[in-house]
Amino acid sequence: LPSLREVLIEGTTAIFVPPGDPQSLASAIQRLFLDPVLCQKLAQNASVEAASKYTWSSRAKLILDFLKKS
Repeated sequence: LPSLREVLIEGTTAIFVPPGDPQSLASAIQRLFLDPVLCQKLAQNASVEAASKYTWSSRAKLILDFLKKS
């Protein structure tokens, strides 16, 4: 899903795999399963990112800024 690349950061909040590549998907799942520290790091980073960037007030500000420019 291309829009996920706007929200997630490869290696920081997610591990991306090529669409339609089950071997890459399996490898990524195995990597997360075998490395709980990495799994926790990605989850923590994603949580912090979501809490800081994707609040109602930050989204409203972006919309208002966009409307002011239009």
